[in-house]
Amino acid sequence: MDFDFSPDQKALRDQARKFLAEHASSTRVRRILETDTPYDAELWHGMAEMGWMGTAIPEAYGGAGFG
Repeated sequence: MDFDFSPDQKALRDQARKFLAEHASSTRVRRILETDTPYDAELWHGMAEMGWMGTAIPEAYGGAGFG
């Protein structure tokens, strides 16, 4: 049985690592946690632009089909 990630899953992982390393420093995350705002709109927008919000939605419905 193969428990390794698929090439698509590895690509998503690598994309997430790069994006978060560039845009979600520990200082930025702490600043968000110390406010009453539940999320960082700019960070959320960046993730949405990359299609992360649709990763669990089947491709037939416009998602990435990872769910």
